[in-house]
Amino acid sequence: MIENSGKYYLYRHIRIDNGQPFYIGIGSKIYKQNKSFSTLKSEYSRAYTKYGRNIYWKRIINKTKYYVEIMIESNDYSFIKKKEIEFIYLYRKNQKLSNLTDGGEGGNGYKPTPETLSLMKLNNGMKGKFGSLNHLSSEVYVYTIDGSFYKKYGSQRECSRELNLDRKNINLCIKGEVKKAFGYTFKNKFQGLKIKPIKVTRSKAVKALDKNLNTIKEFSSVTEAANFAKTQTTNISKACKNKKSLIKGYYWRYLKSEN
Repeated sequence: MIENSGKYYLYRHIRIDNGQPFYIGIGSKIYKQNKSFSTLKSEYSRAYTKYGRNIYWKRIINKTKYYVEIMIESNDYSFIKKKEIEFIYLYRKNQKLSNLTDGGEGGNGYKPTPETLSLMKLNNGMKGKFGSLNHLSSEVYVYTIDGSFYKKYGSQRECSRELNLDRKNINLCIKGEVKKAFGYTFKNKFQGLKIKPIKVTRSKAVKALDKNLNTIKEFSSVTEAANFAKTQTTNISKACKNKKSLIKGYYWRYLKSEN
């Protein structure tokens, strides 16, 4: 009989983009006498933390958001480990998991298999290598805002270096959280030589002020200002609305708002 409460638990991480599980894991609750957990995340901390995850897990969450599901709980640790093995085997039949092992180790005295050691050695050998030299790098396809294909890069790092952009902007575009960044949009797959143009809203002129509110420089758009300050356009826009915000050492104002 499966228990619905207990010290140990089995959890899974599920992708938002396709609803598929991509990681199965085990966690344990750390009970404190006469104290209860304040949140779900504190009770099931191992299930919710991003710390200590492998590179394949990180690559998936860079592409999509995910959510946590607690599957089984029990005071029988052996039972939970057995269930982990069963579910990893079950899910691997239909989709890829980021788990490096077949499960059941639980982290207590775990010794990697020869295959896992070989994979870890290969991954360590990738340090300092980028683009096509690193099998862990994700390709980036760059399009201009009129929808024209611009260039393919072997990694986000290569792309950010050549275009002088923050990698966060590239990643936000790939994940679909923003539509464009500094005149470009970015995809993790080639979508042809022409895609749907990105609609451009009318730009607002912006100026940067020092701490004494003296105008330092004026810009024709938020994008131009963000490029100058090497920050995201959303940061400049928020600072213009909340006039007390200091971004990159400057206060920011829409020029029209000062008339």
